[in-house]
Formats: sequence, structure tokens, C-alpha cells
Amino acid sequence: MINLLRKDFRAGALYLLGIVLLLPIITILTIGTMIDVFGGIIMSYFIFIPAGLCIAASFLFIGIDSAYETDMTYASLPIKRSMIVYTRYISSFILALSSWILVIFTCYISMTYLNKIDRLLEMLISFRGFFVMAIFLLLVISFLQPFIFRFGTGKGIIAVMFFMFCLFLIFQIGRVLLRAINVVFKLDLSFIERFIQDILQWMFQLEAFEVYSWLAGIVLFVILMSVTISILLYNRRDL
Repeated sequence: MINLLRKDFRAGALYLLGIVLLLPIITILTIGTMIDVFGGIIMSYFIFIPAGLCIAASFLFIGIDSAYETDMTYASLPIKRSMIVYTRYISSFILALSSWILVIFTCYISMTYLNKIDRLLEMLISFRGFFVMAIFLLLVISFLQPFIFRFGTGKGIIAVMFFMFCLFLIFQIGRVLLRAINVVFKLDLSFIERFIQDILQWMFQLEAFEVYSWLAGIVLFVILMSVTISILLYNRRDL
């Protein structure tokens, strides 16, 4: 695994340099534009741009392997496919978190030396903000990886978009059906809202360390499930 990671970072050295140079520039431009034009940071757009770039950067090595068809080379070597999956997850997490640390550092520089002060930027550079964004990045990558390992980079992204569209369609159809059923049968679904409120109330009563521990445990469980699914799908994939 160490050798695979070392090979990835050597092969992608120039691309990593591009990320190190490009990501702070885009982040500064995004911060400056939002503060000057909109009067402050719009969280949804800000997360979409720098965080989206961090997620894209996390798949750098997978993209390089797809471009040079190194999966075919791996298939001829005495390397277990599960080891390749583990390596790709570790490298993706390292790239994503390192890229976000670079974004946080850029936000700090923007506030300290460029006088781009904003309340949301202060939240992002705090420990809680970093922890929440780290969870978000890890969950998104864990969601995307099984599609990538099953279909490859290009087809995997298309499969993700199709899957998300189907989820959105099912959600909308479900809303219409529930509304129609509620008109006829007068269903009482308030217990769902009460259940969610009880969970939130229980979480608010926990200490900060306990909340972080619960969230870390949930994320770890999701990652393990994602890795397991990716290994099963990658073992069935024809290279």
C-alpha cells in the first residue's frame, strides 16, 4: 500500500503543484467577488466552488490511472484489488483534507492580510467548521467511490448523476403520492417530525466531545460500508 501511495504522489507531482497554485487563487477570487458584489459570503455557493474543487482533487490519482489505463497494468501484477481500493480511499481522503486545509489557510490569509472579514469565514476556519466540512468531504467521497470503482471515472460520474436524478425523481413522486394519500385517508405523519425533534433534542443535550464522537463513529461506519461495496464492485469489474 505504501508503495502504491508513493507511486501515486510521484506520478501526480505536477498535478499536485497545479492544485496548490490554483486552489488558493480560486478561493481568494471567490471570497473577494462575494464580499464586494453580494456584501458577504454566500455559504451554498462558496461550499460549491472550493469544496467542489477539493472533491475533484481527491480523485486526481484515479483520473490519472484512468487516463493512462494503469488498471490494466495492476491486473497483471500480483496485487489484490482490495489493496488498490484501500490505497485509493486513503489517497482520496488525504487529497481532499489537504486541499481543504489549503482553503482554510487561504481564508485565514484573506481575513488577516486582505481585510476580507466575514462571519461565515470565521466559522469555516474554526475547529467546528473544519470538523463539519471534513465530515462532509469524507461522506461525499465515500458516496462517489463505489460508482467510480464499478464504472471507471467517466462512466462513474455519469452513473452518479443518473442515480441522483432518480433519487430526486423518486422523492418528488413520493411527495405527490403522500399528498394524494393524505387527502383520501388523512394520514398522520407527525410522528416522524416528533421523532426527528427528539433526536435533535437528545443531541443538543450531549457534550461537545460526545457529539464529535457520535459523528466520527457514523462517518467511520459509512466509510467502512463504502469500502466494502467498492471492493465487491471492483472485483466484478472487467479490466
